[in-house]
Amino acid sequence: YVADDFCLVTRREDYWGEIPPTKQIEFRKIPEAAARAIALQTGEVDILVNGIGTIDIPNLEADSNIVLVKQPGVTLTYVGLNTLSETCPALADVRVRQAINYATNREEVMIAKTDGYGTVPNGNIPETVWGYYADVKDYTYDLDKAKALLAEAGYADGFTLAFTSNAASWSGVFEILKQQWAKVGINLTLETEDATVRKEIIAKKAWEALIINWAFSGINTDLTSLFGTGSSSNRPRWSDEYIDSTLANIRTMNSKDEQLAAYAELSQYLVDQAGIVPLYVAPYLAAYRKGVDGFVLEVAHNNTFTYIKAAE
Repeated sequence: YVADDFCLVTRREDYWGEIPPTKQIEFRKIPEAAARAIALQTGEVDILVNGIGTIDIPNLEADSNIVLVKQPGVTLTYVGLNTLSETCPALADVRVRQAINYATNREEVMIAKTDGYGTVPNGNIPETVWGYYADVKDYTYDLDKAKALLAEAGYADGFTLAFTSNAASWSGVFEILKQQWAKVGINLTLETEDATVRKEIIAKKAWEALIINWAFSGINTDLTSLFGTGSSSNRPRWSDEYIDSTLANIRTMNSKDEQLAAYAELSQYLVDQAGIVPLYVAPYLAAYRKGVDGFVLEVAHNNTFTYIKAAE
């Protein structure tokens, strides 16, 4: 293993089970997405997982030596609204949070960040994740409803909201949301796009609107981590008895039907409370050179390479 370079694994020849066909696999770290795509096309690497840039998809699709695999992702990018913010008390009002959701054109954000290859989530749980409920009544892009809710909450003239981001991950999102939310009177200002400062703000729980993502496991909705009382990943900073008790009850249920029914009710409740603004779910992409056998793209990045092999 060489830090920030590669990790070489070698098969165990006296393994008790079926011996893998490949003697060695080298996992390489290539920081730049464009460089990763070029390495695959030139044959420097055989398989590319994690971090295919959507801008590289057309070139990979057009290459007769490459097989591109696409499936809906499990990573939700969202804006967490700090309901306990001392600097923006407006966020404590559910009507304000609902107005922000109505004022968000999520399709525009998704296209900008995934070149249209991602999806706009319906609710807080991606469709690829256990517990997803397709019939959640989510927010549409409706400026009139947003303005009406803000006026009802006492913010007809709008208010100022600080945005905490990371330029390396979400470049351009601030500009899009600033333009969108200005249409209903919300003045979005940039708190920071510096990763180090962002970590400090999170540690102090001092964000107002924080863009972040969450990678679901695919078989577990992880909602306790996202919304449970006391969780360090609870971006709305909720302490909600209904959420906590529902999640606790789900863990005791033996019937999948019971669990799904409970998740359906909880999913609608989470949307109604509007603690987050779900923006998009990025696609899960992988590519490999023709001649590679045994590669399967699995949900939540849990790829198995044990029985993979490349052409000699």
